[in-house]
Amino acid sequence: MNVMLTPNRTESRTRPGAYGTPGHFGRVEWFDVVDRETNELLPWTVSRVDGGEVVVNHPSDGVVPGLRSLNAAAELIHARRMPSLRE
Repeated sequence: MNVMLTPNRTESRTRPGAYGTPGHFGRVEWFDVVDRETNELLPWTVSRVDGGEVVVNHPSDGVVPGLRSLNAAAELIHARRMPSLRE
């Protein structure tokens, strides 16, 4: 893989309760995406919600939710970068 994820920050969020249940204190971890060869910061952002679902965000490609791991996110970004690396 030609990308790596580096931790950026962690945020704790209070979510409103649903159907009368108490609020939930969630944790969102944010990761920067860096090119392994050049150490260039890439335009993708990756987040992991409560240690589970991983979400990939790109300014022009949009949002890809529902990934199961950070490795899956890195593989997705690698695959999307491949056409631009061949040019």
